[in-house]
Amino acid sequence: VFRSSSVEGNFMDLADFPLLKVLNLTESAVTGDIGQIGQNDFLAIETIELPSGVYGGTYYKFQRISDVPGVVHAIYRLMKRTPTIFRDFL
Repeated sequence: VFRSSSVEGNFMDLADFPLLKVLNLTESAVTGDIGQIGQNDFLAIETIELPSGVYGGTYYKFQRISDVPGVVHAIYRLMKRTPTIFRDFL
């Protein structure tokens, strides 16, 4: 899924697609929380880009500094499983 502005809902609804390799929803209205991504979600994903409407997504603006460690931990878990997942941002 690449830059589809017509996608709505929670991005986690796409987590069960076993062959999904690229997920770029930066121009969509999806919501959710990257902390919800579990060990068995997005198993084939190579690159993921989420909009600011997703807690921890691209350009997400934190309301409290205390929220940052949880998001960083979620990103770390994803990068440990798939080292290239955020390759365009690092």
